[in-house]
Amino acid sequence: MRVVCAIGHYALDFTGSLQAKKTSEAESVFFSSPPHSHYMEVSRLLLKFAVDDVPQADEIRTLIKDIWDLRIAKLRKSVDQFMSSESMVAKVNNLTLMEINYARDFLSEALSVRQKLRTNQNLNFTLGDSQLFDSRLNDSKFSSGSTLDDT
Repeated sequence: MRVVCAIGHYALDFTGSLQAKKTSEAESVFFSSPPHSHYMEVSRLLLKFAVDDVPQADEIRTLIKDIWDLRIAKLRKSVDQFMSSESMVAKVNNLTLMEINYARDFLSEALSVRQKLRTNQNLNFTLGDSQLFDSRLNDSKFSSGSTLDDT
């Protein structure tokens, strides 16, 4: 027995709503609120298993993909700006769990590499300072063989 999904009369309003979300996402510098907190998951399920019941399925699929692409481009730009800055903390609003999960692996790896580079830079700076101190110490009267008792 096949269960028929009764969503056909909502599709036109949904298409208009998606077009408005796409426009607002394209015009905004920041992330606008997503169409739904699970818009990618829900749309994939509907367009995979109930495609016959969704009028204008191709247009809806294209709009969802366009919104995803716009949001991921903003996410990449935000990550790039964050990694270029000296900050260790960033706040990003209006991301879905899937979008956060998309960026999680490469952002975690990039932060790890940046931390290693900073640690190495600090270590090299510290070693450089101690070498400078050692060279100054060698140039002083302590390196001439005299001791504190001789002075």
